[in-house]
Amino acid sequence: MKLTRPNWPLILLILALAAAKYFYQALVIGPFEIDQEFLASEAWNFLKLGKVSLIGAPTSSGNMYIGPFYTYFITLLMAMTKLNPHIINIVSAIWATITAISLYFIGTKLFSREVGIIAGILSAISISYLSLLNTPPLVVPLSLVSLLTFYTISQWGRNHHFFILSIILAAIALHLHFTGLYLSGFIIFWALITKFKLTKSDFLQTALILLFSLSPLIAFDLRHDFLNSRNFITFLLTTNSLQVILWSIGNSFNLALANLGALLNNFSSYNQLLGGLTLVAFSLYFVSRQPRSTDHKLLLSWLIFPIILSGFYTGDLLPYYYIFHQASIFLITGLLLEGIIRSSIGCTGFTTIILLYTLLNFNYHHSLTTDFSLRNKLAAFEFIKHHAGNTNINLSFTLEHARRGGLDFLRNYYGFNADIKPDLPTYTLVTPHGFNQIKADKTFGEIDI
Repeated sequence: MKLTRPNWPLILLILALAAAKYFYQALVIGPFEIDQEFLASEAWNFLKLGKVSLIGAPTSSGNMYIGPFYTYFITLLMAMTKLNPHIINIVSAIWATITAISLYFIGTKLFSREVGIIAGILSAISISYLSLLNTPPLVVPLSLVSLLTFYTISQWGRNHHFFILSIILAAIALHLHFTGLYLSGFIIFWALITKFKLTKSDFLQTALILLFSLSPLIAFDLRHDFLNSRNFITFLLTTNSLQVILWSIGNSFNLALANLGALLNNFSSYNQLLGGLTLVAFSLYFVSRQPRSTDHKLLLSWLIFPIILSGFYTGDLLPYYYIFHQASIFLITGLLLEGIIRSSIGCTGFTTIILLYTLLNFNYHHSLTTDFSLRNKLAAFEFIKHHAGNTNINLSFTLEHARRGGLDFLRNYYGFNADIKPDLPTYTLVTPHGFNQIKADKTFGEIDI
């Protein structure tokens, strides 16, 4: 494989585009809801109450739990920033920006510089890709981990040590989201179909890595009558009907198509069509290409594997479950457009489209509401803090249930007690604006006081 020198102006362009998008989402319109509050509350419990959890977030899949290492990492960062709630979205913005840069390098090394350029730029300007407004903070870094796993798997045949790096990344994924299990499944699948030879040392190192990664969950299970293990086994045995599996695979495939399209445009009615056209085009490209490299076969398998495996999950599928497709679709698009941008006309056309899409991206973000953003929530709490001065007060909430996320942590962060004392003045935080026709003295977006 011929290595190419990095194109630093393009790298800086991808970095600037991705950072502008993600840090705007993180600092201006970023939410602070249930998912962010979980990480913040874990940090609070450790730093203020001395409570250390052996489990991470509960999943929406059979009431299982993931590992807690990422919560420990966020706790360390929040300790360094005095529990500033902004840090969770900022870290997510950093992961997402690094992912866009990684797509450039991986696309360039595995395929060509043109593929890397297309993949990196499209991921940086895509409206939907890793949007911090919709993607939970535990899922955002999973995209980077899965992309790096894809790359390390591609290097097995070139350097045996990359297998252990794949195992380490799969172990990290088990502390981010339950769909991180896909990585372990794919590693086994790829090792079997490629007949990758494993040594006794490989097996031993794999066992030690997984044992270390799962040690908090093992300790939790030993203390709680194997609760997590029993939930996992129950989850595996839930889907036992071929009809259910086929229906779930079909549902999974339809959602994958919609998700692929959503990465390239913001018009939901055309997402499935665009995703379908992209898959058909890549299939024709793959069939007609001779010879087909191992990296091309890996990319196609990486795209299809989660769709099939999701057939064994009968719950409601969410778009961010397809985090594995999201990086690969940019690589696929790069392969399809690779020959076009090598010509001056094609390069000019691609540049024009990129500029227009960047403008669309800017207009889209500018039109988004910030009514429930972390910035407005902090402004509301700051107003109460300064208005109350040194007076002890009660702080009560009158909320729609869906709008409660994040407020309990912020009440602790600002030092307000949850208990209501009848002899103290009471401030009531109401959301959404005008909820139950309650009149407000002060309004911050959709937050009334």
